[in-house]
Amino acid sequence: MVDARFTKEMIEVLSSMKGKTFVSYECDEGHGFPRAYGNFRINLDDYSIDVSNEIQGLPFFDIEEDVAMFSCKKVDSNSKYEPGVIGETRIVPIDETIESVGIITDEINVGNGEYEIVFDTALIIKTEYQTIMFSRDVWFSEVINISDNDDYDCVYPIDSVIEHWSNEGDYEVTVKRSKKSI
Repeated sequence: MVDARFTKEMIEVLSSMKGKTFVSYECDEGHGFPRAYGNFRINLDDYSIDVSNEIQGLPFFDIEEDVAMFSCKKVDSNSKYEPGVIGETRIVPIDETIESVGIITDEINVGNGEYEIVFDTALIIKTEYQTIMFSRDVWFSEVINISDNDDYDCVYPIDSVIEHWSNEGDYEVTVKRSKKSI
């Protein structure tokens, strides 16, 4: 099975946000807000977290396929945010306490077990007054969707996942989608 999830260390960084003040997030404006390309930054009261959705070469049957996958790292809040594309950035103020952090994961089975991959597809942050979801969709896209809810099925329905991985019907595809708090 190919694992395209946040690592254990990254999960610890994301989980450490609980109870912190979500000051703001930053992203590029080049893809029509509320979308970002390649990365965004979460600014907390005492540090920031840079989250990327970058292309990695992963095994796909007998070839290597370009797959965008999430990663993150804790950074100094005084460091400059570098967007994934050159252009204007947007800072979205939040100033609310983070109550919970969650992740949506898709487990994709292609060809009755011939190929299996597991993806973290969305990061959900719930504050005392709102929910913000940063999500990705089709596997080769570095675009990040930003929503004010946690309904990932509206962003990328399981039927679309199946369609995209089936190679126009060549493969049978099943998808198990799960949401967990971290």
